[in-house]
Amino acid sequence: MLDVLDIHYYPGSTDAAKCVQFHRVFFDRDYDYPEANGVHTVTGGWDSGINKEYILGRCSDWMTQYLGASHGVGLAVTESGIASTNANVQASWYASTMGEFMKNGVEIFTPWKWEPGMWETLHLFSRYNQENYVQATSQDETLISAYPTINATSDSMTVVLINRSLTDRKTVDLNFSGYFVNPGPCPVYSLSGLGSSETFFSHDSNALKKSEVQATASNIHVELAPLSVNTILLNSLVMETKPRLQKIAFKASAYPNPAGDQVNLEFSLPEKSLMIISLFNINGQLLKTISNSVFEAGNHQLNLDTSGNPDGIYWIRFQSKTNIETIKLIKTKNN
Repeated sequence: MLDVLDIHYYPGSTDAAKCVQFHRVFFDRDYDYPEANGVHTVTGGWDSGINKEYILGRCSDWMTQYLGASHGVGLAVTESGIASTNANVQASWYASTMGEFMKNGVEIFTPWKWEPGMWETLHLFSRYNQENYVQATSQDETLISAYPTINATSDSMTVVLINRSLTDRKTVDLNFSGYFVNPGPCPVYSLSGLGSSETFFSHDSNALKKSEVQATASNIHVELAPLSVNTILLNSLVMETKPRLQKIAFKASAYPNPAGDQVNLEFSLPEKSLMIISLFNINGQLLKTISNSVFEAGNHQLNLDTSGNPDGIYWIRFQSKTNIETIKLIKTKNN
């Protein structure tokens, strides 16, 4: 009986630009692998003209063909490593490979030896990643990849972002579909600019750099250093479910809008619920919690005093246990 199909993989190139792409050899069916020397075909013979190897993808295809779709055989890579001695290249390759293996359900992945940059990456993944992988796509998978994971209750997400460019900083806009992010600052942990010697010693003694990015309800704008591995932590996440799309039952509004110093807030609840109403500036920074109370089912009205806020654009978010809605408020001295 076969439980796991396991391979060993040792690419030989020391070229950094090639090394950071070697994670693609396992599942990417469009990747021209620079060290390809062909494939032994299932019909017999050796085809030296094939340079798109997608090794584990082929293994999965063959097992499905010959063992059936429910064969239950897992995939593994129990020996692997790259020839580069650059810690930033090692970190980018190792993070990219773990990300692709999370995405495709590979059961086991172990390197043959540990190089500087790899322990840092393993610590970053094991310390902050969540239990369940969430599918994500990038407009430039060659250089930028996002690997999100979410916890069992779907209220906390970790997004690993990798910039494989050797020299260029990359600006990334993360857009979320199916989730609402709690607007405000989010912690970011980054690995970049690593030296030639080992930097990881413990959770408290390592090369991680901590910063923050500002999140809106559906977007995060972040800049990534070259050859960097970055982790963004998103807490108080809200999953967008069907009831949350039924805005006719919520009917949140603010008037007048444009407004002066006094704003009327109205909302309707189909059932008794905790209602959290928050005021954010244009950059998604929380300015004030207007309400954090339980309301009965029915129509409700509150007053918001904005006399202490300058003229400009604001966001008001209404959140109950089954619904969430964000509306734009314009404050102007002409009202």
